[in-house]
Amino acid sequence: KIDFKGVNKPFINRVFDYIQKEKKVASFELVENGLKDFYGFISEISDDTLVIQQISCYGCLDGFVQVDAETITNITFNSQDEQKIEILYSLESKK
Repeated sequence: KIDFKGVNKPFINRVFDYIQKEKKVASFELVENGLKDFYGFISEISDDTLVIQQISCYGCLDGFVQVDAETITNITFNSQDEQKIEILYSLESKK
């Protein structure tokens, strides 16, 4: 889990680039609400906006969301939750 509070913008951009390049499922928390707002892949990065392909907790594609990068306060990837969703997604996409 990476808390973006007080972290410089170049570091945050490198995290976004890594997640996109490696096609990692990530969970995103917006405006410090303490909850994982959604899971997904970063499909597009432009200026200060991310386009995220959402994935449900069952591994199904669930549309796209466009997010202002500055509203993301925490991002998590490679945790047990994200790994579970990646496995479910890979099984679902083979159907």
